[in-house]
Amino acid sequence: MKRLFLLTVFLMAGAVAQAAEKSPMNLDQWIAAKKAAAEKNGKEFNEAKTKEQFEKKDLDKDGILSVEEQAPKKPKAPAAE
Repeated sequence: MKRLFLLTVFLMAGAVAQAAEKSPMNLDQWIAAKKAAAEKNGKEFNEAKTKEQFEKKDLDKDGILSVEEQAPKKPKAPAAE
């Protein structure tokens, strides 16, 4: 019973963490998330580039990235001849 409880707790924690990654974000939250990811991966963080990425993704220019705006762009299918 204890194992089942622990498994449930771990699964719920994973679901919550995943949901938090895909919640609407403002510019400050976007920068903080990208900076943390860069530090975690041992990469250099470029704030100016990160701001540019935010502005490109913010399609409705409301200062908030919705979940849909955060989704990676899908590659275009090759044109049929």
